[in-house]
Amino acid sequence: MVPILEAGLGSHNSSDTRQGVCLGLQEVIFASKAYQINTYLNDLIPSIRRALCHPLPEVREAATGAFDGLFRIAGYRVIEDILPTLLEQLHDDHSNSNAMDGLREILSVRSKVILPHLIPYLLSTPVSESKCKALVSVAEVSG
Repeated sequence: MVPILEAGLGSHNSSDTRQGVCLGLQEVIFASKAYQINTYLNDLIPSIRRALCHPLPEVREAATGAFDGLFRIAGYRVIEDILPTLLEQLHDDHSNSNAMDGLREILSVRSKVILPHLIPYLLSTPVSESKCKALVSVAEVSG
């Protein structure tokens, strides 16, 4: 089931389909045992990472649920595989807004575990305009 859902996320341009795939992934993740998910973790993480940066909030929200489920099963590996890519995209003018929105979404569900990784990066030198904007945005959602 996971390969079929993962293929659906990458091959369809419809936002409704992508949202549905993310919701399906979320349900599969919550209904599966850890050893079953760990088999497909290398396929799931890139798919969820792409969905977190989708332009539509409905898709990002559904991807956040899948991210949260993966974190519950695989722990910090999910953060280590997703967060650096989102941070790299903050410097890209084309995907900056979507990456920031994805970052805000995952912070809304897992701020206590993401902030210790995120804050040192945002405060590191050189401090850029994109890092400052990210810091402001993070402060708004993390409390």
